[in-house]
Amino acid sequence: SGDLVFTNEYGDKPGEGECVEYDKATECKVFNEVPCLYSCPRVYLSSNGPAFDNQYRRIGCFRISGTLFGATLVHYQNQNGQYLTPDSMSNPLSIKWIVSESPGAFNGGIKNTKFDYVKCPFDGWNQGWEADIGQGHWAADDTMKVTCHRGDEGASTDAPPVTQTTTNPTNPPQNCHKDGPNMIESCSNDFICCKFDTSDNTWEETACSCNNDNVFEQDFDICTWPDIAGCTERSMTWGHQLEVRNDDYTCEGGAKCEGYP
Repeated sequence: SGDLVFTNEYGDKPGEGECVEYDKATECKVFNEVPCLYSCPRVYLSSNGPAFDNQYRRIGCFRISGTLFGATLVHYQNQNGQYLTPDSMSNPLSIKWIVSESPGAFNGGIKNTKFDYVKCPFDGWNQGWEADIGQGHWAADDTMKVTCHRGDEGASTDAPPVTQTTTNPTNPPQNCHKDGPNMIESCSNDFICCKFDTSDNTWEETACSCNNDNVFEQDFDICTWPDIAGCTERSMTWGHQLEVRNDDYTCEGGAKCEGYP
């Protein structure tokens, strides 16, 4: 209860554990110190050029997946099992980012060697990207765009718990978990825009839908192509622009969803 966390660290036997204060759980303290955790825990790579045409599996949504070089650098993994990672020749003083099959690999299908001091991805890190277009040939991709997502866009931490006002078993479960866009179910065009009303401790819900047959992706709080979200095959997005747009959804009554990136 309270601020306690569960850990196996103090269990007498394998598989046993107990609830302890946060600062007594080593894994919590270690994770809390992971580089880039607060500046860019998730990153979205989009392209409408060579990377899209030749390295499609190596763009999309990436999450922090681990660390390298004594936990001084971090790597990310996307829904296709590809890693945005410093390469095997990198060190904390000289970093070359690639997108490859494994963390810290020797080479990959996408690379950025323009700036060797970038320790964490950041919004607008759009220069210097290149894609392998086959047979060892590389092409500059000026359409590559990098966007960081911290998971708190539009979120509110001061809203008290919501109490159900009815016991009718046919009512759906509470859709709102935070202010802003909330997913209803995976791979759905529809989502709910939520706003907490502190005057009566209730949630205000507005029904919204993604345009252009896109689906809502909760990891990034955006509408995106179904294949980027892992819902369909690549063929659906051939030749289309993958950039995040603020006009790619429609809410009931023409409202805008506060907290949508």
